[in-house]
Amino acid sequence: MIQAHDYQRLAKMMAACRYSFFWALLIMMSMATILALLPLQIQHILHAAFIEQDELLAQTAMLTVMVLVIIYGVFGYVGQYWMRKADHQFSMQLHGVLFETLLHLPVQHLQSIDRDQMIQVMLSDIRSLSGAGMQVLTVLIRDTFAVLGLVACLVYLNRDIAVLACILLPFVFLMFQVITSPGPREKYLDVRTQRNIHDDAGLADHLRRCLGNIRHILLFGGQQQECRQLGGMAQSTLNADHQRDNYQAFVALLCQLLIALIAMAMTYLLVQQIIENVFTIDQAGAFIAIILLLALPIQRLAGISRMLWSMQRQLEQMVMLFDLSATATKNAIGMTEMRGELILEQVHVQCNDKTVHQSFTIDLAVKAGETVALIGDHEETRLLLMDLLLGFRPPTAGQILLDGHSYAEISDCDLYAQFAVISSTPVMLSDRIAGNIAYGNAECAHEARITKAAQATGVSHFVREMPEGLQTRIDENSISLTRKQWQLIAVARALLKNPPILIIDDLWPQNAQELTDDVFKALVQVMQNRTTILLLPAMPVYREGIDRILQLKTGKVTVPDKD
Repeated sequence: MIQAHDYQRLAKMMAACRYSFFWALLIMMSMATILALLPLQIQHILHAAFIEQDELLAQTAMLTVMVLVIIYGVFGYVGQYWMRKADHQFSMQLHGVLFETLLHLPVQHLQSIDRDQMIQVMLSDIRSLSGAGMQVLTVLIRDTFAVLGLVACLVYLNRDIAVLACILLPFVFLMFQVITSPGPREKYLDVRTQRNIHDDAGLADHLRRCLGNIRHILLFGGQQQECRQLGGMAQSTLNADHQRDNYQAFVALLCQLLIALIAMAMTYLLVQQIIENVFTIDQAGAFIAIILLLALPIQRLAGISRMLWSMQRQLEQMVMLFDLSATATKNAIGMTEMRGELILEQVHVQCNDKTVHQSFTIDLAVKAGETVALIGDHEETRLLLMDLLLGFRPPTAGQILLDGHSYAEISDCDLYAQFAVISSTPVMLSDRIAGNIAYGNAECAHEARITKAAQATGVSHFVREMPEGLQTRIDENSISLTRKQWQLIAVARALLKNPPILIIDDLWPQNAQELTDDVFKALVQVMQNRTTILLLPAMPVYREGIDRILQLKTGKVTVPDKD
């Protein structure tokens, strides 16, 4: 359910559009002034034509009306321009909040949702919400000023009539809310759908029970009995729905009759005023013009509540996302230089993937500069362990220490700065080679440092053959790279970041031929003087440089038998 504070949150986001709103506000005030002048000009036309019978004066008044209409149209276009600009700015603000929220959600939450569907729905909802919000503001500002201006014009013509009109306008407004507004049918259908879901709950439960007991129903010949019972329940639901529909139609008819009676009463009063010479013909014409000009703004204002209702689905989606628990802000200590010592004290973690259901209790100490291989049979298990080490997923029990400090004491940014991940799977983070190497450091990494990292890891060997070197585009419509080239870029990215701890996922030689591979040579170089965690699917064939090999089995971490 949308609360008032949710709309207040939207209003705060609209602060970025205040400059555009200011100009739109001035223009709409000018439009309201022009609209209020039109009945007075119509009065001048009628006065010149029927009372003074001055053709020149009538032509001048008509020309003035034409000029006012043209100016009103131009102002309307300019006002819409500023509102469209505000719509664009508001939409960009919503996109920014969406991106900020999504990119700070916990990893385990993102893994538990349908990301593709969520992205499509949220992007579509942002456009709909932004457009509907600007439409509501446009109607609210423009038509409120229009009503105020026309009422002021009515006061100028006759105060007594103006007081009566001010008394009747709220009633007319409420009746317009019932019988007409932008998109009332859509709201009616949606409300009816929601109501039917509730009303049909008993019918659905009974039908579900029948289908569950179909063998017994067929065996004992109870089909006709169940059909009669289900038909009775359906008839009861439809009768209640039919009664509600009739009631709504009756209320709408009453509102239409009341509006007609008000119009007839005002017409009769106007005729009486003319007969008693209180109103002249020109004043009567101006009064009729005011009433006609008031009808459309009041109708649009009456539809605002339903326009807001139509925004609720999109707003609910946005509020649900914005209220998701992002990565918690910690009262953390600042960490600068770290040695890279990792200690996992009775860390319990559970993998509940669709294909893997395992739990582990890990008690492990990794010295600074040590290389430890962890063997996990399933990719999901290795990914879970990686998230655990990186702090993306908190353990169910136990704690992880980095250089004697618990993860809970270290800020997220400082913790992430201590790690780099090199995976066998290609990961494209930018549309250029240099951007992929310096990802996350693009603003502070100089070209010389990027070039040095590329040369040290062998990336420069294949980059030399490319048309723009490190600035070569590698997106879907440009040059494509091989799997090994992507792996070399990942090694260069880790080398440029220069963290104390390295996590290598499924990227280790499995035979003697791979020992001379460029990727392995680059790995050996980047592993020097760093704590390295190797996540491997099987026992490594080449074990030189690995200090310890541990195997992840259900329940614990063990030392595998020596071959």
